[in-house]
Amino acid sequence: MLAPPGLETRPTADRMKEDLFNILGSLVKGAVFLDLFCGSGAIGIEALSRGANSAVFVDSSPKAVAATEANLQKTRLRENANVLHAPVEQALNFDQNFDIIFADPPYESNALICLDLESFLTDSGLVVVECSSTNTPELKNLTIYRQKRYTQTQFVFYERQVAFK
Repeated sequence: MLAPPGLETRPTADRMKEDLFNILGSLVKGAVFLDLFCGSGAIGIEALSRGANSAVFVDSSPKAVAATEANLQKTRLRENANVLHAPVEQALNFDQNFDIIFADPPYESNALICLDLESFLTDSGLVVVECSSTNTPELKNLTIYRQKRYTQTQFVFYERQVAFK
């Protein structure tokens, strides 16, 4: 898999990617997947290869978008993909909802705090954030239901908040 040159992108380790998709399991099959801060597109491409119906890839870096496009062509999964070259906050104007939203923002940024990712989820959808193991973001209208920690990194799984009456 091609990765953008330079230090701006941190490709997800193969072991972590395998763990992520083992946790997601059958939720991926037939899903509409959104890969934010996509880098090389490896996570969204893995989702497509595991049976997601479609994937949208978003990154503000031209090098990341080029790498994602090349990887989609190489894996022959381009037909079910939409690649957007834009800052995430500008790209989030979708008329569709997603079953799974994966976000891997720069570790030291607060890029997700002001985003209303919940409004882009299907009713049973979930958000997964890859982030520093020392900084768990709080997301608007979403609740953490699982975390998978590694030495310096973690996956945080969010679902819609349940309102009790």
